[in-house]
Amino acid sequence: MTIASRPATRWAKAGGLAFALLVFAAVVGLLLSVILTQAPLLGYRAVTLSGGSMEPALDNGSMLIAREVEPADLTVGDVITFRYPGSETAITHRIVAIEEGKDGRPVFTTKGDSNTTPDESSVTFDSGKPYRLVFSIPHAGQLLAYLNNPTMLILAGVVTLATLFALDLVEKGERRRRARAEFSPRS
Repeated sequence: MTIASRPATRWAKAGGLAFALLVFAAVVGLLLSVILTQAPLLGYRAVTLSGGSMEPALDNGSMLIAREVEPADLTVGDVITFRYPGSETAITHRIVAIEEGKDGRPVFTTKGDSNTTPDESSVTFDSGKPYRLVFSIPHAGQLLAYLNNPTMLILAGVVTLATLFALDLVEKGERRRRARAEFSPRS
C-alpha cells in the first residue's frame, strides 16, 4: 500500500461508518415514529397530517411530533392535535380564540390556516388532553404510513441488516488486503 492511498482508505472507512450510523439512526427514528403513532411515549405522539387545511405552514403528509399539554397551558396561535368527543379522527388546527366557558374552563376555537372560517365546533377538552405541535418533518408521514404496514417494516429491517452486513464484508476485505500488502515481498 502506498502512503498516498492510506488517507483515502481512512476516508472510505469513515464514510462507510458514517453511512452505517446514518442508516441505523434513520431506522431507529422510523421505528420510534411508528411506535409514537400507536401510543404516546413520555407524553409525545407522532401524527401524520392528512389534508391541506394547515398549508402552507404544514404540508399534507408531514409527520408531526406533538406533546400532551394541559388545556390551561394553551395560547392563541398554538397548533394542536385533538379529537372531538365521540370521534376517532384526529384534527390538527391552530387555536384562533380562547373564551371562558360557563363552568369556568377554557373553550377553544380552532381553524386550519388555509380555511376561510373557524371550525364549526369549539372544543373544551372535558375528556382527554390536546397535543401541542413541537416540530414537523415535511412528507415524513407518508413514509411512516408505509412503515405501519408490517411487511414494509420487515423489509426496512432486512435492508438495514443487509447494509450493515455489506459494510462489515467491505471492512473485512480491507483488513485482508492490508494484511497481504504488509507481508508480501516487495520488489
